[in-house]
Amino acid sequence: MRFAIGRRLGRASSVFRSSWLSTGSEAEVIAANGDSASQTSRHEHLSQVFHILPPVTFLDESQAPTALQWMRRRGPQMSEGARQKLARQRRMRLLDPSSNDLKRVALSTLLPEGARLLIPKESPPEHEEQESGDASAVNVPGSNTGCVPKHVQRLEAKLAEHLQRRILHSDAELLVLNKPAGLPVQGGDRIHVSVDSLLPHLRFGSAENPRLVHRLDRNTSGALVVARTADAAAWLSRAFRLPAQSLQQEAAGHLPPARGVPSVEKHYQAVVEDGPGLQDSGFISAQLPAQGGRDAGQRAVTKYEVLARSAEGFAWLALQPVTGRKHQLRQHCAEMGAPVVGDGRYGRTRSPKQQRLRQLLQDTLTPEQDADEAELDRLLRCDSHLLLHCSRIVIQRSANHRADVVAPPSQHMQREGAPTQCKKTPG
Repeated sequence: MRFAIGRRLGRASSVFRSSWLSTGSEAEVIAANGDSASQTSRHEHLSQVFHILPPVTFLDESQAPTALQWMRRRGPQMSEGARQKLARQRRMRLLDPSSNDLKRVALSTLLPEGARLLIPKESPPEHEEQESGDASAVNVPGSNTGCVPKHVQRLEAKLAEHLQRRILHSDAELLVLNKPAGLPVQGGDRIHVSVDSLLPHLRFGSAENPRLVHRLDRNTSGALVVARTADAAAWLSRAFRLPAQSLQQEAAGHLPPARGVPSVEKHYQAVVEDGPGLQDSGFISAQLPAQGGRDAGQRAVTKYEVLARSAEGFAWLALQPVTGRKHQLRQHCAEMGAPVVGDGRYGRTRSPKQQRLRQLLQDTLTPEQDADEAELDRLLRCDSHLLLHCSRIVIQRSANHRADVVAPPSQHMQREGAPTQCKKTPG
């Protein structure tokens, strides 16, 4: 009797699991039958269950993408929350080209050359979705408005209007927008609204949602590029890694290679504390502190030039990253003894210089802040700014296709930089 009950419970459990994790068992059955069936037939079976992404490609082993990065570039349209849910449920699979085996994969897994990432076609289990009876929610294709609280939907709608007014460049393949400080690029813990969640509002008649191809820190403002198609996301993602090679050649004193492939140049500006270690121009090359993550302990190189200095002990810098490490520019400025103003992580926001600057701003008569920027600060709860701005981005698609986009600094950055009475450095 006990054995019969146990068998029935086992069958009931398997049926319940198959109702929302059937992708895994079905995939394993298909994989097991792969030897007897032709590869074409196996691909057809898998395509009924999964979105089969293009084979993974990269330039060298150091640039191997993670499963999350490849899913963002070439995967089906979904929110960041949906990607994280797939990871928690362990429903993604990796088709290894060397062994032709199908295995589970985590978001942080580095993908080998030629591998195929498989994303289940089924929607997430209904019992894990939040109920929503709001009939007035705005239905944006590709968005998750059905399970988003109403106050977040209202915030998304307002921020989407601001982003639509902040488009700097638009063509058939990409958009460049002027990201405000305080708006995160991607979602995460306790992050309800991000650029990623707002992308469905930036379709402008396109059949696909735009896709992220690079990122800026949450409190960094300026030019942010998003791809409008999967093909554009692929070549833009590669191009964002290529400019470092030409600047590395320049740093070593060699001529940069000819531009035969797509490339991207990123230019930043920052207001920093001046110091004796800050020369008029040069390259800074330093190993990043081992604080965890993929970039910990790796070498990073930045090109810089002092545009202006002030009597109050501040400088306005032009920065160009040679490598693309996390928080590279902020860490390099701090390494030179010139931390970015407003940087609470690597800088000294309570230093005497920055306290004097804040007092100077309070005592100086300035024009009223732009109404849009004031509302953005209120919506994003951004009461202090990191004075780091991506001021220009140059995208070279081919010899005849080039986009040179300038992002004007925020009025807040201009307001904090102006009272320092910066003067151009000689020469």
